[in-house]
Amino acid sequence: MSRTALGAWISHPSSFVAISRFSSTQSLMIFRCAFPSFGALRRILTSLPSLTILRLDDPLWPDPAVDLSPRLSHGASIVRRPVLLVLSVSWSSDPSNRRRAQQFINWLSQTATLSSLVDLRVSERGAQVSCMATFGPSLVRFGRCVRRLDIEVGESRDSELERFLYSLTSLEALHLRFDSFRLQPNTWVQVGRLVYTLPRRTQLLELHISVDYFGRPELSIFDGFDAVDAALQPELFKALQAVKLDIKYIPNPTDREEGQALTEPMMAVIKTKFPELFARNIIEVSLHPPPVPMRLMSSLEPTLAPRFP
Repeated sequence: MSRTALGAWISHPSSFVAISRFSSTQSLMIFRCAFPSFGALRRILTSLPSLTILRLDDPLWPDPAVDLSPRLSHGASIVRRPVLLVLSVSWSSDPSNRRRAQQFINWLSQTATLSSLVDLRVSERGAQVSCMATFGPSLVRFGRCVRRLDIEVGESRDSELERFLYSLTSLEALHLRFDSFRLQPNTWVQVGRLVYTLPRRTQLLELHISVDYFGRPELSIFDGFDAVDAALQPELFKALQAVKLDIKYIPNPTDREEGQALTEPMMAVIKTKFPELFARNIIEVSLHPPPVPMRLMSSLEPTLAPRFP
């Protein structure tokens, strides 16, 4: 539906009455949809009484004014809906989309979702801007209830991300995502620092680290992995049951090595970096290319960093 058509439909007096008839709808995905206003998106979400799972990918509405108040809420007050359990949000990180992302997160933090959200995934696309810079300080308000967090990590120390992690008093599973363009010599030291930031480390059950690599992974990316192994001390992470390291890569079409011939040397290096975790038998490592359609798409856009679901 075009933006004009969507705007005309939402502007009709009966549109939200029609939406509210989907009373049993529990899950909603909005993918690159343009709304005539932020209020239109809010009204859709508050019109679905059973909505508990929401995914937003790059929704658009008129650019919020640069001089909006820090709350960016357009006067929203505490409302009963939505009452989300699961939220996945992704925006590109240009300035106007950062303002949209912050406007949405701030509004959502003033709804019943503030005390219901247990599973949160946030990601940004485009410029190398951290998720905290994209979504703003209102993310911290969700810290009390979130049990599972999936978040992309920037290339340098992020004090706002550390502050957010420190607010996660109910966290049981943490998924940290990196791409190869953000890997730095101190990246794995940063991972250790982030998990130490958690206020209740003893209740963490799962740590998942993902790296999206464009091209053949160099063995040098594993330098410093031992910092993660040293950080996850059993006396501090007593409940930790699984550490997952997932490296996705798009092989070079001219590279003759593939499969085990490519991954075995990497796996051998990884095992030397995690002696304690392998000894405790709680680490799982996967090295693999993305699905074929993603590989084909990436081969058509060689200058873009790959993004994986």
